[in-house]
Amino acid sequence: MTRKHCIYCLAVDAKLNKDHIFNDWYGGKKRVTSCEVCNTRFSKEFESIAANEFLVPLYTALSTVGLNFRLDLPKWRKAFKASGEEFDQILGSDGIVRMTLSKPKVLKNSSGGIGMVLFRSEKEANEGLKRLIAKTGKTHLRIEKMPVKFKGFRQPFSYDMKQSTFLLAMKMAVALATRLPNFDPLETLLGRMTLFGESTSEKLVSETLTHMKKIDSLRPPLSHMVYVERSSGITKATVQFFGTFKFDCKLGRPDPTVPDAAVLGWFDPIAKKESFSECSPIGLDVYNRIHDELTRVRLAERWNERLDEEARAAGSTKKIDLHGEIIFE
Repeated sequence: MTRKHCIYCLAVDAKLNKDHIFNDWYGGKKRVTSCEVCNTRFSKEFESIAANEFLVPLYTALSTVGLNFRLDLPKWRKAFKASGEEFDQILGSDGIVRMTLSKPKVLKNSSGGIGMVLFRSEKEANEGLKRLIAKTGKTHLRIEKMPVKFKGFRQPFSYDMKQSTFLLAMKMAVALATRLPNFDPLETLLGRMTLFGESTSEKLVSETLTHMKKIDSLRPPLSHMVYVERSSGITKATVQFFGTFKFDCKLGRPDPTVPDAAVLGWFDPIAKKESFSECSPIGLDVYNRIHDELTRVRLAERWNERLDEEARAAGSTKKIDLHGEIIFE
């Protein structure tokens, strides 16, 4: 496969650019060749959703136990609701959580006209004021700052993984697989079918409790990680977020004459470092996992325990407990 192909749709005569294996918004640098269509599609269909529903909330939660990622996170949209209003949440590189209204709100006066408009920022207010003056001709309108403080609030959180996170894991696995020695696109056929919503006879990406010490020993604590292996007639992968949330992926079937191989990539969110290297296959076991409600409860409990272990190894100062909510003091 040449670098002139998109690794996802295999398009040749397309406008090609680059896609990050680990998301660039949290510091990922290594990129693979993709087309503009796939980049836009994946970002809209699941990457931005997974960030808002899974990654950003977890970065925010981990910041409450003494970890500073020195990172301006993407806005957590509609993260919090108070007094009937929805608020976006922003965690800055200074470690401070800030709230803004999810959208401007118009308050009517007693006669049904515009009495007040609540904006999300001073810039938005100035722009809105200009439009209102131009529309109404009322030059006496003014802007007044109304600081709102949130203290000691509890924010809902769930370990229930959405489809967007499964697809993000699969995309990361497909991307790293291209770094296998003697890589052939057929090795990621099933994974690419999953990304494009094409049905298969089996579930190709599954959440799991199983962790392998051989893999965990190769990465720093709390790291995001992708491990891809070609062995036993299958190209398969395991993806971890924060060293805790693990997803097993079946990618495809390689040419049986091609030697077994493996490649590992990890990103340390504390040090903001990433590493990619070839390694010896460890015999990754990937199979369909069906979780009933009891298993899902156990899964959430074990994830919470493991996340606390990983956070403490990375330098957290408090116990993390995300059973249903994130607590901000």
